[in-house]
Amino acid sequence: MHKIFENKYATLYLYQEKGIIHHEIHKFVHGEKFRELLLVGEKAFVEHNCTKWLSDERLNSTLPEKDSKWIRRNWQKRVMLSGWKYWAICLPVQSFGKENMKKVIGHYTDMGIEIAMFKTPDEALKWLEEQE
Repeated sequence: MHKIFENKYATLYLYQEKGIIHHEIHKFVHGEKFRELLLVGEKAFVEHNCTKWLSDERLNSTLPEKDSKWIRRNWQKRVMLSGWKYWAICLPVQSFGKENMKKVIGHYTDMGIEIAMFKTPDEALKWLEEQE
């Protein structure tokens, strides 16, 4: 595991041998700081031929619509085209963040990403490691 990005909002890890990008949210993040996190993750995802993403969203909240649109118009296509197959998610603790994330999950499931939800990053990582 290599830490490839960190600020007060989030940390981003690369498990190069396992083809996994892992982000851990430390506090609610949106806008430019959120986009920066995803762009650094996307770059590493593509460069290292990753197929798996672990999102630790436990301390995050509902994304503003502006960020959701940016993801759909910019980030999503590039990550999908690079071979994204599996997504392990630790849902937000707050109920409105959790409900918002469940809508996002439905969208990506419809696009063919295999998704599973977990209470802890350790459980999520274990599941990702089992996926081929």
